[in-house]
Amino acid sequence: MKKQLIIWVIFGLCIIFVGCFESDESLLCAEILDYQPDSYYNLNNETLNTYPKLKKAIDQPDTWIPLTFQEEESIYNFIFHDNDAKILKYNGIFYEINLIT
Repeated sequence: MKKQLIIWVIFGLCIIFVGCFESDESLLCAEILDYQPDSYYNLNNETLNTYPKLKKAIDQPDTWIPLTFQEEESIYNFIFHDNDAKILKYNGIFYEINLIT
């Protein structure tokens, strides 16, 4: 009986824990690298202006920027599918792009 109660309590806590962290929001962060990586994508102003939240992340490094689903999908496709580069170079600075979805 005690064992069954403990299992139900643990199960309930797991449900509460998962529910607290469930979110429809994705986050984007650009971290400045202190080394030159072997592979990267050269980012220009024209391309950067197409992705305002990516521009904001680069303008505010190490800050998590919230994204809508459409923004996350667009930036994800640009970085990982179209260019296969998690590292971007912009104005001579290298940035590692991180997405939490």
